[in-house]
Amino acid sequence: MPTDVVCIGSTLIDELFFCNDKVIQGTSNPAKIKRTVGGVMSNIVQHLKLLNVHVEFITVLGNDSDAQFIEDYFFEKEISLEHSIKVPYPSGKYVAIHHKDGSLYTAACNDEAYKYLTADFLQTKESLLRSAQFVVCDTNINAEVIQWLINCCNRNGNKLIIEPVSVLKAQKLLKVNKEGLFMITPNEDELQSLSLGLCAEEDKIIKNLISTGLKNVWLRKGKEGSALYNSNEFFGLPAVQINVKDTTGAGDSALAAWIWATINLYKNSDAMAFAHSLAFEVLQQEGAVLVSLNENLLINLKQKYYPND
Repeated sequence: MPTDVVCIGSTLIDELFFCNDKVIQGTSNPAKIKRTVGGVMSNIVQHLKLLNVHVEFITVLGNDSDAQFIEDYFFEKEISLEHSIKVPYPSGKYVAIHHKDGSLYTAACNDEAYKYLTADFLQTKESLLRSAQFVVCDTNINAEVIQWLINCCNRNGNKLIIEPVSVLKAQKLLKVNKEGLFMITPNEDELQSLSLGLCAEEDKIIKNLISTGLKNVWLRKGKEGSALYNSNEFFGLPAVQINVKDTTGAGDSALAAWIWATINLYKNSDAMAFAHSLAFEVLQQEGAVLVSLNENLLINLKQKYYPND
């Protein structure tokens, strides 16, 4: 059976602290905690599975109790880990501290997975990669591995999407030949990190990126919505006003919804509306995954947030 999507990246334990008030630096802040399985690629995989997309996950599993927690969690969700690699090291962890309004105050991540998601290892999975319509990875892996994936997808006709993850990690994209790369999904800060230090206008940075052979840039603009750029078109979609509880995973959910819509042959404007709609729901809950999600719910969410589209 052909695979719709192969996701490549880390699986982490997310520990999210929600403070009872605005965070005060340098002292203890009363908070409640939510602990779950996370990581950019893990969040995307979970949403794709809920949307009935045939997804395979290439990740790294440690040898500690957290790894067993992860395996049990994915087994319950009926998400296969058969293509993943087990290593004799602790699992990665992401710890975030949020203000009362849900905005992120600071976060820290310990993740050694990139050391094991090598080009040599991924080469053993090339037949799986070849079968996919979309391959998705993030910039937690090394630039050399990203380049191998770009070359592999160009060779096999897959659409490779790269999530930049953070300002510093996004800069790995400056080190690779982006010819044929299908899409990157930066926010505004991550986009600036790809400007070669020139602090140029967004349009100029995007035009320069597309001139390198990159096909699409999907720019996430927070409360202003998002915009999709390529050599043929520009499409922007505004956000709607919501009460944010937690910003964790909003971009991950948006990409999962966009992929689902694209696989189901919706046009770009509809795909972005589905993406925004799922992100809005995730932003209004604590945690990165909308566990109640299914295809009908996503269709209803689009009608709720964009009723005239």
